[in-house]
Amino acid sequence: MITQPPIFPSPLHQGHSRRVLVRVRPVANSGTLPLICESISSLAIGCVCVRSRLQKGLDSYQEEDLTVLRDHWSKALARRKKYLDEQIQKLINKQDKSEADSERERALIEQWVCLTEERNAVLVPSPGSNIPGAPADWTPPPNLEEHTPVLFLDLNADDMSAPNAKEGLQAVGINSILPKEHSTDYVPLPIIKSYSEKDNVCAFASWDSSLHDSVHLNRVTPANERVYMILKAVVR
Repeated sequence: MITQPPIFPSPLHQGHSRRVLVRVRPVANSGTLPLICESISSLAIGCVCVRSRLQKGLDSYQEEDLTVLRDHWSKALARRKKYLDEQIQKLINKQDKSEADSERERALIEQWVCLTEERNAVLVPSPGSNIPGAPADWTPPPNLEEHTPVLFLDLNADDMSAPNAKEGLQAVGINSILPKEHSTDYVPLPIIKSYSEKDNVCAFASWDSSLHDSVHLNRVTPANERVYMILKAVVR
């Protein structure tokens, strides 16, 4: 599982070229499987969208991968529950149970209870529990996204070696479409510098807003409007 960063507003001076910095940093002590980022292989920006300040702001939240994760998780729990039911039923029907059998029966029942609690937590996680999909238990600062989207890294050897016409190797999250996103509206950004630090990878890209040929980027934005764009990063 990997989460996406929040969105912050950024002032834009029309007609000025600028550089975009993207930094990817794994969260320490967030799991037992190390996630090692090698590099940022490509950047693209686009999907210009204008919203009134009176409308709800756009963010990068989507539930596609979260739904897939919950489905896999629920199926695994269902298989475990079926096994526990079978084993518990065998011990209940067993005649002349030994002390070891009674102890195992108690242990299996405890596992069954824990399994039920875990299933409830998967479907309706409590706020701040760090379970994927759990609502935040804090009030975010202004303009900071309230929810953290989930990207489900469900890859095996075949997925890693299967070619993908769009990104070369299979890319996780490639089908996670955000609100107002159109795949043909992206402009590739030339990466002019990339480097890796102790725990993160970075990439600088050059960007000129005039490349989008959008009236919304070539004029002063009215005070009652907000202009949104999507920055897409592919990380190896």
